[in-house]
Amino acid sequence: LCLLHSENPNKDIKKFDKKIIQKLKDEDFDFTAVYFPAQIEFPIDYQFTKETSFSSTTFINNANFFRSIFVEKANFDEVLFNEKAIFISVRFLKGADFSSTIFLKEARFFLASLSGEVIFFDTDFQDKANFYGVILTENAKVFFGNIFTIKNSYKQKFHADFSRLEIHPTALLQFENICLSNVIFEHTDLRKINFYNVTWHRLWWRDALYDEFIINEKENLRISSIIKQTSYIADVLPNLIANDLPERLGSDDYAAVEELYRQLKINYENEGDFKRVGDFHYGEKEMHRKASKWRRFPFYWYNLYRWLSGYGERPSWALGWLALFLVGIAALIWWLGLEVGHTTHLADFGDSFIYVLQKATIQRPTWAEPVGFWGKMVAGFSVLIIPGQTALFLLALRNRLGRRR
Repeated sequence: LCLLHSENPNKDIKKFDKKIIQKLKDEDFDFTAVYFPAQIEFPIDYQFTKETSFSSTTFINNANFFRSIFVEKANFDEVLFNEKAIFISVRFLKGADFSSTIFLKEARFFLASLSGEVIFFDTDFQDKANFYGVILTENAKVFFGNIFTIKNSYKQKFHADFSRLEIHPTALLQFENICLSNVIFEHTDLRKINFYNVTWHRLWWRDALYDEFIINEKENLRISSIIKQTSYIADVLPNLIANDLPERLGSDDYAAVEELYRQLKINYENEGDFKRVGDFHYGEKEMHRKASKWRRFPFYWYNLYRWLSGYGERPSWALGWLALFLVGIAALIWWLGLEVGHTTHLADFGDSFIYVLQKATIQRPTWAEPVGFWGKMVAGFSVLIIPGQTALFLLALRNRLGRRR
């Protein structure tokens, strides 16, 4: 093999660099299958004026394309980046192809400008991919499909940052067949992105944004730090405890994630995926609740709405609470005493249950009467509690089934 394509790691670096520099002077941008043994840094603001090919190229060390400009299409398909791939502030004016490319270390594309058709298909990101602040220009079409990472023979998740993307109204960004459970979208308009067969982060029983997981982790870290600060160890050995706490989360932090959920709801409503609409509605309300310390109060309306019906999205929760209220109130009245007719005969649990059911449905049963003040008080509140919980159940059932009409 020639010097450029030889895979000998000990080949003459000086001669190799001279050949690369000469190719750039000659505007010969065909680097197909070239084997770069050392770190490569192209000149800042260098313009690749013709179609460029790095297909099947191997970069043993860092590959730095900082602020490079690719005037025509750039081919990076089947490239192996052993170390960091730096495409910071790069401009692809006529598209780029990163199909089947392997990034073993971090891929940095933040503040890059993408035009034309840019494809990441069967691309292997084994470390973090940073697309922070990327600009999708007019009529740009960017596609991420079948993204995966393989580490120790196990399929891993796609770790990426797509925060603060600038997407032109005519641009298209599409994710297909991708696990987005470890992807951040902070301050990116998700209404402008197409999602097909993607997997989201799971928080217990619902689909959620990784942004919510991150904000919850920050909150838990702060709580944990406060506990340590006030612990016995902190009192006895204060020097062992860090004095600076994690930054307090503000309402704007939660509001940003709330807005992401609102945008996702619109996106999935247009696609007709109403199961996820319900999950994202729950996430939206959860972020709105956490944004205010008053809404976190256990008996505040938002907390009650959350527990009793899952923000109107969990009919099974609402039905479970309804059954619990019916049985609980009936048992309580039975324990306090329920007289049947004008006798001193006390009713059994079945009589008490029927009495509560009739009372809650405004039937005014006259065949029985609670014994004492507290029995009457509980029976009176049952008229409010049980119909109210029934309404929450019907609302949740309508939200779950009504969207599918």
